[in-house]
Amino acid sequence: MLKVLLVDDEPFILKGLAALIDWEKEGYEIAGTCSNGEEALRYLREHKADLILADIKMPVMSGIGLLQKIREENISDAFFVFLSSYGDFVYTKEAIRQNCTDYILKPVQKEQLIELLGRVSGFAQAAQKEKKKRAVPSIMYYSEGEEGPPVSIVTKATMDMLLEAVEENDREKMQSAAEEVYRQIKEEEMDAEFVRMNMNYIFLRLVHLAMEQDPEVNQNEIIQMIRENAFDEETDNGNRGHFENLIRDFADYLCQLRGNIPGGGVLSDIEDYVKEHYSENLSLKELSRIFFINSAYLGQIFKKQYGVSFREYLNKYRIEKAAEMLLKTDEKIYAIAEKVGYHDPDYFINKFIAVKGCTPTSYRKNTRK
Repeated sequence: MLKVLLVDDEPFILKGLAALIDWEKEGYEIAGTCSNGEEALRYLREHKADLILADIKMPVMSGIGLLQKIREENISDAFFVFLSSYGDFVYTKEAIRQNCTDYILKPVQKEQLIELLGRVSGFAQAAQKEKKKRAVPSIMYYSEGEEGPPVSIVTKATMDMLLEAVEENDREKMQSAAEEVYRQIKEEEMDAEFVRMNMNYIFLRLVHLAMEQDPEVNQNEIIQMIRENAFDEETDNGNRGHFENLIRDFADYLCQLRGNIPGGGVLSDIEDYVKEHYSENLSLKELSRIFFINSAYLGQIFKKQYGVSFREYLNKYRIEKAAEMLLKTDEKIYAIAEKVGYHDPDYFINKFIAVKGCTPTSYRKNTRK
């Protein structure tokens, strides 16, 4: 059972986190709670923790200050995860510089927390294997220099080269950096969890490159885009080509974000395309391929223009078309669902209720009167 230390200056958040999930079921126990960084330091000098979940901003001593002290004085080798609000960009940027394991946005969602704990459990298991194999005293995302004992982490110099290449959209440098990342992965014989840990750090840094271009970017959407494209068997098994595609796509996204490319023209074209193909399996990824625009950037300008995500827009359009068919034809509900792009009638009915406030049958009956 992994021991967790919760640190937050708001008592209701501490209680809420404790009650949010079944910690024991996930392989954890809450070993202690503290209201600020100084209190947490006192606790850690006396007790062991495997994971520290701390608010990034607190009085007396912030989460950043706590992590700095832990690193400087080698007080604990626990994994460190920050609780961060959407507006904490400056603090979160510093947290990444201090080598936090991860961060999770407030308000914390049950599914996100369980997913995070699963990743940390994997890191802990991998770290234990590495300690036995190499006798490494602690785990960090990268070493501060090229010297020192061999550890299963990509060096800071390589990380910096990769991020600089992405920021400059330098294809040749990106390829060289990716080759070096995977050379180190192969040389260190990293297992899947350590590969994932290194990738996780790289992806967090990529998110913050985007936020430096535009502090209003939606962190959740970018993180989701990266996870959809990165955390799969291809990357975990060391597919360098897959990794290179991801960083090239992200470099394109940064360029479009930096240039603030107007989306009016392409959005108008996409709107017309949706009207013709709404019943097909449409996605931002497919539209980005058709209209030669980065999918993450397309998602952002789409939401700015229409006030909803592309998926919400598509669902609403499909339901409106279904409503027309309900009034103009006597076709069965399942047939109409199929025609507008829903292959599961129950799912269609739920979406219809969400948009129209009633079932398709009730809508047809009451509106035709």
